[in-house]
Amino acid sequence: MAVIGTDFKISRNKTFEVEIGCEKPVCFLLSFKLNFREDHAGLYIMFNFFTFFTYISIYDNRHWDYEKNEWCTYEK
Repeated sequence: MAVIGTDFKISRNKTFEVEIGCEKPVCFLLSFKLNFREDHAGLYIMFNFFTFFTYISIYDNRHWDYEKNEWCTYEK
């Protein structure tokens, strides 16, 4: 698998990420996926065409604590 990607911090807690790559064997002839992340709130979009894919994501870089129903806090 060959992947080229980068991410950019767009605010204190938000990150924009792009990946473009090629993987074998061919998993999908053509697919599109639009979904929300669960542990990092946000949106990601994935396109597949034969062995090539593009992944675009905007997400919150904090972790969600499902038991407390709030963002995780870490002591330094």
